Amino acid sequence: MYLSTYEIERLAKVKHEELLRMARRKRIFKLHRQQEQVKDYRSSALDAFYFFRKRKIPETSS
Repeated sequence: MYLSTYEIERLAKVKHEELLRMARRKRIFKLHRQQEQVKDYRSSALDAFYFFRKRKIPETSS
């Protein structure tokens, strides 16, 4: 059983906002260590947001 699109987007939005809060506290530094420059905090959070949106999150009910 999978979460509905609405539920996935709601979860992604929550995660996105959480990442933005972390970014504001400068806890997100380099997501990609190979790159010389530190990614912009906001774009890092957006990348994560779209990554979570694309994933199918299986329900964790036993």
